[in-house]
Amino acid sequence: MSYGSTSVAQMTWTGAIISAVTFIALLLGFLLVLPRWKRYATPSPRIAPPMCYRIQQIPATVTETELLRQLVESIPGLDGPGSNSASLRLKIAHSSGQSRTATFISAKAPKNLGYHVDKNFYGITLLYEGEDATVDIIAVHGLGSHAIGGFQNKETQAVWLRDFLPNDFPNSRILVYGYGSAVTDKDSKISIEGLARSFLDSYKAFRQTTETTQRPIIFVGHSLGGLLIKEALILASQDDKDRENNDFFKSASGLMFFGVPNLGINLGKLREITRDQLNNQLIVDLQLDSESEPTPYMKTLLGRFRSCHEKQDPPMRIISYYEEKMTDTLMVDKRGKVSRGGQKCFMVTEESACQIGFMNNTHDRLPLPSNYSNLVKFLNEADDSYIRVRNKLRRLIEEGPDVVSKRFVPPTKLSSKEKRHWDDLNVPDYRAFYKSGKLAKPTEGTLQWLVQEDPAENNPFIYSYDKYRHDTHSLRTKDFEAWQRNTKPCALLVLGQPGQGKSVLSNFVVSHLQQQESIDKKSSVKVIYFFCNIKDNNSRTASSVLRALIVQLSEDQRLFQTLPNRFQDPTEYKSFHSAGFYDLWSTFHDLVSLSPYDWIHCIIDGLDVYPDPEIRPLVQKLHDMVQVKTTYRLKLFFTSRPTGPVDMFATELRRNLRPPQKAIKTFIESQVESLPARFKSFKREIVDSLSKFAGGTFLWIHIVLGEVRKLRYPTSNLVQATINQTPRELNELYMALIQAAFKDDHDKAILAWVAYAKRPLSLEELEMAVAVMVTNANSLSECNRQKASLDSDSIHEKLGALIDIINNKLYLIHQSLLDFLKGQPEIWEKGGLALKFQRHPNIELGRACLNYLSFADLTSNDKSTVNRPGIPFVSLFPQYASDHWYEHIQSAEDVTGITEKLKYVLKGPNKMFWLNRNLRWNQRVSQRIFFRGRQSSIFSISLVLDIDWLARILVDKSIPEISCALKESHLVTATEGAPKVLQELLRDKGALPKVNIGAGKNRLRNNILLMVLLEHGGKEVKISEPVVMAAAMMRYLGKETLELLLEERGDEVQITENVLFAAAVNSKSGKEILELLLEKRGDDFQITKKVVTQTIYNVGCGKEILELLLDKRGDEVHITQAQIRHAANLQDEKFLELLLENKGNEIQITEKVILETAENISHGKKIFELLLEKRANEVQIKVQITEKVILAAAKNSSQGGKILELLLEKRGNEVQLTEKVIAAVKQWKSGRKWLEQQGIVG
Repeated sequence: MSYGSTSVAQMTWTGAIISAVTFIALLLGFLLVLPRWKRYATPSPRIAPPMCYRIQQIPATVTETELLRQLVESIPGLDGPGSNSASLRLKIAHSSGQSRTATFISAKAPKNLGYHVDKNFYGITLLYEGEDATVDIIAVHGLGSHAIGGFQNKETQAVWLRDFLPNDFPNSRILVYGYGSAVTDKDSKISIEGLARSFLDSYKAFRQTTETTQRPIIFVGHSLGGLLIKEALILASQDDKDRENNDFFKSASGLMFFGVPNLGINLGKLREITRDQLNNQLIVDLQLDSESEPTPYMKTLLGRFRSCHEKQDPPMRIISYYEEKMTDTLMVDKRGKVSRGGQKCFMVTEESACQIGFMNNTHDRLPLPSNYSNLVKFLNEADDSYIRVRNKLRRLIEEGPDVVSKRFVPPTKLSSKEKRHWDDLNVPDYRAFYKSGKLAKPTEGTLQWLVQEDPAENNPFIYSYDKYRHDTHSLRTKDFEAWQRNTKPCALLVLGQPGQGKSVLSNFVVSHLQQQESIDKKSSVKVIYFFCNIKDNNSRTASSVLRALIVQLSEDQRLFQTLPNRFQDPTEYKSFHSAGFYDLWSTFHDLVSLSPYDWIHCIIDGLDVYPDPEIRPLVQKLHDMVQVKTTYRLKLFFTSRPTGPVDMFATELRRNLRPPQKAIKTFIESQVESLPARFKSFKREIVDSLSKFAGGTFLWIHIVLGEVRKLRYPTSNLVQATINQTPRELNELYMALIQAAFKDDHDKAILAWVAYAKRPLSLEELEMAVAVMVTNANSLSECNRQKASLDSDSIHEKLGALIDIINNKLYLIHQSLLDFLKGQPEIWEKGGLALKFQRHPNIELGRACLNYLSFADLTSNDKSTVNRPGIPFVSLFPQYASDHWYEHIQSAEDVTGITEKLKYVLKGPNKMFWLNRNLRWNQRVSQRIFFRGRQSSIFSISLVLDIDWLARILVDKSIPEISCALKESHLVTATEGAPKVLQELLRDKGALPKVNIGAGKNRLRNNILLMVLLEHGGKEVKISEPVVMAAAMMRYLGKETLELLLEERGDEVQITENVLFAAAVNSKSGKEILELLLEKRGDDFQITKKVVTQTIYNVGCGKEILELLLDKRGDEVHITQAQIRHAANLQDEKFLELLLENKGNEIQITEKVILETAENISHGKKIFELLLEKRANEVQIKVQITEKVILAAAKNSSQGGKILELLLEKRGNEVQLTEKVIAAVKQWKSGRKWLEQQGIVG
């Protein structure tokens, strides 16, 4: 018993000890665990982990404290603010809107909160908006990530976009975009393009709602998010005609990419994991292959993004960050679960992260010491990586507004390509004469009265013989101000006598308006002008005026792009220079009508100096435009003599140029101040004397002072006598000066050359020109010995009152002097010692040139350089004589007495000397307009240079040694480009060749002969179908010939299908011929398939013919599939557009049409642009980009690369660059070049 009790006691004691130890162990374990639980709040495995939630549509009146209280009450387990409410990390996004968004963290979702709550964060989430936000920062997360979690640091729970950026950039709006990116979801299918479209649509809607569509955007993209951003920008750029897309694209100022897989990403086993799932294609597109090569999709995306980036001007700045630490790849464990336990690697290599398709100064490549996931998860504001990123972001924010604002300013500057073409149109340069020294500049202070009224000097200077002293319409400040400030279109015509300073006034007005234009930023004004150079006959036409005005308006890209297609086409710039008056007027009218400017100020100087009869219609049309008070934003400022074409201007639009007394006195003082020192004692006396007699004529003052300057030993009496004896009337003054000059043969010759030379001569040229005219030299060596040396001082001394020397070139002082000389031809027969002009001085210049070119020692003694097109021009007399000798001669009579010299020049050894120097000869021969070789007959010379008087001598045989029978070939050549010769030949029917053109026997070598032979042969010429066809195919004068046929022999003219076909063949004048036939004989024929087909083949004027046919006979024009294929291969986009707009219901864009377009070597790209965007009859044209299309484009040696690039840009998702396609494209030079440009092959 005792033993038993002891045993029981021992067992009890042992159990107690064991229980106590167990209890203590459990207690210690609990105590050890408890601090960690308190410190980290590690959730029980049974409790859901904390999640980030979003609350939307919170009224702006709800404070953060109030919202926190509501949250605590609605989340189970949180009893109130005193509990663990801080763990919610609640943050309301600062916003100026009516409602706001908040985020918080919780393991449980709130119940019955009263606001919309979610944890997906799909769409746009506003994290912060400054009161004066100037830029958007929007972040897009990566693959399998979250809009907030993807940027949240795991250790501190900080979201730098939300927690750091608002303090650093208070004037920004910070957004995140969320989307479903879980690729392992078996029930969803996502693609980069689809995700990008959703992102683009969502963000555009947000910006539209918040009325911030043009706010600069800085994109922050991580991983896949960067690809979405790139794809969204590409999509917006492709459809930039849509206003929202255009705003979005232009607003993109900066991209900040973190580990964006531009070439692809290492996804480990993810491709195997998703092999049988809907999202496998996305992984296939993103995954780098075993050789780290990008997939075809990624290569295509590179090229499309490069094209997108090139459209931005100024360009986007891009910063690419790449990882410096490796990341565990995905793997599948034995239980089939996916986890990050695979082999470590760089998920996105440096090359992949930084290869965006181009390398330039807009792209920065920078590393961060993080792995792939942590690239965008910064610890705190002191994190070095964040500081570096913040610094770069600051620059993007500072540059953004300026960059974007420049894109939204309507483009006015021409592109480099447009500028090159504009330079071709701007020939001669419209600015050249205006900026030259020949155009007088106003003396300082002489025209300020025009823009700043001086009450004390408001009245014009009146003098005794002023025939306008009773005129109450003198130009004054109020008149110019009224014109400038007028809110309606208006005109101001300023009339003045010669020498009153009309051109100086126009010069001042242009300068003043240009200065105002640069100062006044409230309104946009375009100043255009034209000043006539009296020494350039080509500029003295209405067409030249219009060309200069059109060129100035088209300096603005907006107006340049509205020019007619033929003027915009760089290959057809010559059509601009050959266009007629009415064609140019129509263009000018359209430009003014479409002008984006508030006002166009148009200044045209000297309406009276244009000999062109079309100047009156031009002035009338301009005048009529401003009479329509609301349509055209145009103001006209003209100057003219009263004799100019100005009768259409009402009295209230005219003002007389009568400068105020103060302006005249200022001019006199300025001119007197420049007199030599020997006049110092007489300056005040001269000013007073001139002020009495000036009469408001600045030119008179200038000339008188020139005479005063000649006084070597001035005295008061001599100065007064010179002024007093000077005639008051300008013409009387000219006569006196010329009579004095003619007392010396050299002075007379100099004045003749300066007045009548075809272009301004240099002093060096003038020395030889005068020597040839004055001396009786018979050789160049003799002429050189007798040649006088000329310099500016000697000419100023004797002829300074009549001649100006500017940049070593000599000019008459004023247009009125030339007018006087032309009106007094008899004065050349008088004066001079030995030099007596028996003929008009213009002819005497030609005879002098001919005399020089006939010197027997010319080729051995003249070493001047031959001028060639494209080489700087050298002004030497041999060049002038070679270019212009025949232009001074008007008839055979003009060479009387020097026929031997003429024969020597045309047939002797000097023939090639002057022909090789003749610029027109070289230009026409080099362009093969006439001949392949340089050896030519005398008749050929007359044809190439269009010398009508020489052709007459040859035909008349008035100089037997150079006579030549007129051949059919000569007449043919004349019709092609010698209109003066042709006109001369047609005056004498007896000289025309006999050619038999009977019933289709012989086809004429040049159809233009038909017109000549009709007039010559009369009824002997039978009008057969071949004859009418020949007329219809005539490139020049075809319309005139048919008019003659219809008028003279209309009953014999049959308009057959072949005749219409021949007209449709005519690439030059086919339209006007068909227009004539439709008008005169339209009832006699129908438009057949044959005619339409040939119209399509006509690449010269096919579009114009088609427009005519559709307008006049649209019901008869039917388009077959074969025809549309031919059009796609031969014509341009304008032709196709015309067909689609008028015959869209008959047209199908089949694969064959697309293939023909791809092979179009001239217009393929433009046609594709049309087909990809055009809607015909409200039905979208379906263009399928098949493998055949890609291969056809690759074969196109001219347009292939451009077409492929366009297809990649517009339809990149359809371009399947399989290995088979790449291998085939590489076979063609253009295709391989394109592949290399895209980075697809090395």
